[in-house]
Amino acid sequence: MTVIIHPTAIVDDAVTLGSGVVIGPYCVLTGPVVLGDDVELKSHVIVEGHTRIGAGTVVHPFSVLGAPTPDRKYKGEAAELIIGAKNVIREYVSMHPGTAADKMKTVIGDNNLFLERVHVAHDCIIGNHCTFVNNVGISGHVVIEDHVTIGGMTGITQRIRIGHHAFIGGFVKLEEDVIPFALVRGEHGYLDGVNIIGMQRHNYSETDISAVRKAYRQIFGDGGTFAERVAQAESDFAGSPAAMDMITFINNRDKALCQPKNPSRAAA
Repeated sequence: MTVIIHPTAIVDDAVTLGSGVVIGPYCVLTGPVVLGDDVELKSHVIVEGHTRIGAGTVVHPFSVLGAPTPDRKYKGEAAELIIGAKNVIREYVSMHPGTAADKMKTVIGDNNLFLERVHVAHDCIIGNHCTFVNNVGISGHVVIEDHVTIGGMTGITQRIRIGHHAFIGGFVKLEEDVIPFALVRGEHGYLDGVNIIGMQRHNYSETDISAVRKAYRQIFGDGGTFAERVAQAESDFAGSPAAMDMITFINNRDKALCQPKNPSRAAA
């Protein structure tokens, strides 16, 4: 398929373009950028450095992808920004490459939706089929698993890990890891149950949903220590892959977990 480049666009000789790429008015591409097949840059998009954008991704006006991170530790190393296929990146989104202090790359998966003014900082790893509503700010070194939704104006502090199928509300300051299937709300981010609607939409069985709810109530309820409740849940729900996803996440954590505001409510 033909590559279409608007006459006002500036495309560096180092840039590699796939088949069917469309580069709209006033876009600027500099450095060893790689655009996969059928990538579309609407207009006024800036793509810099060692940035790869996967097939079918659409980038809307005034987004800046691959510009050097303002992290003070960054010394100009040839770090990467890798964006997967079929992402929709709306207006004013910014994404930074990695740094030598961590992975040397920021990685975005496939089929994600980034709404206006979302920021993805250096060394983040984002999975597939995630949705980020307007003005979400993701600090450096964050890991977000598949099918996560994050509401508008939410800020995620450095080195947070968010498990798959979690739903984070709007206007949340998130400072702790979030288990898979969690609902999180409140100014300082507390667990408010299981994302049942999300599980149903992604074809989890009623057996899976029931097991996750029961394991959640057991782990975050009253009685015994947290470690004892997790160990008991691991024994009780060993036959449920969905519940074990949550339990394995908890056992493998290396920092504090987001907790319910009221443990007695979790056990209700």
